[in-house]
Amino acid sequence: MLCSKYCFARALCSSVGLEPPLGKAWEVKLGWKIERAERVKATAAIGNGQAGGDFLERERSVAVSSRVGARERRLQKVHEERRRRKSEEEGKYPEWATVLENAAKEDEELREILGDTIGNPEEMKRRVEERVGRKGRRISDARTGSTIPMAVSFRDFDSMDSHIWLEFYAPPTDKDMDLIGSVFRSWFVLGRLGGFNSMNMQIIKVPLNAPLRYSTEKAQEALSAFFHDISDVEFQESWARVWIDLGTSDPCCLDVLINALTTVSSDFVGIKQLVFGGKHLGDWDEDLKSNEDGYRAYKI
Repeated sequence: MLCSKYCFARALCSSVGLEPPLGKAWEVKLGWKIERAERVKATAAIGNGQAGGDFLERERSVAVSSRVGARERRLQKVHEERRRRKSEEEGKYPEWATVLENAAKEDEELREILGDTIGNPEEMKRRVEERVGRKGRRISDARTGSTIPMAVSFRDFDSMDSHIWLEFYAPPTDKDMDLIGSVFRSWFVLGRLGGFNSMNMQIIKVPLNAPLRYSTEKAQEALSAFFHDISDVEFQESWARVWIDLGTSDPCCLDVLINALTTVSSDFVGIKQLVFGGKHLGDWDEDLKSNEDGYRAYKI
């Protein structure tokens, strides 16, 4: 009604060359009244359930989206598990997905790849395809490194009479055994030549920005530090061990070995744990010395 009156008055004033009554002030006031009237009408329509469906739907959508949070994310896993069980009951759950889930129970690396996708075949497939894509041709190698950090521990370690033990994620191949044996051989050669002598660590003590320098006089004053002996590296199933007598060498030799084996584990053959000292770890059999029974030895 207000709009009709305003339009009629404006048309009449324009026909005789006069300004519309109240000018812009009336336009603002009238616009506010029209807007308010439309809001009241929309509210009444929503209350009567006759109109305003779109408005009500938008309000409901906002409310629903605001409630999506931690609870929904927690329930998502429950729904995935129910969906998996239902698919299995209906015979629709992929057989390959079941095989993959069972394998993940025994393989920590596979569990890490699948993460929280277990029960969702499509997500499991996507994760595996991503891993294959990253590794490329190397995926067909007999063994690859592990993304899980190698654990390091000490058990009554005697530097002059102890074994060093390695547990692998799977029995190492001949290539893996050659690599591990080469690491210990190189390590022993350096120790036998007196390479691990902390009393003559001159370069590492030079300040970062200072010129490097070396004093032969100080080197002659330092006491000698030599490895005494080492055994062959023995392999049984997923375990390996080597006996060592570090002689007068300093503990820095252990840091060097740990650093080297850490890289071997991450890039070449996965090592689950490295143990200094201890006896009869795992299911090691002292009487097993035959290649037919799975025993191997790398000559140092």
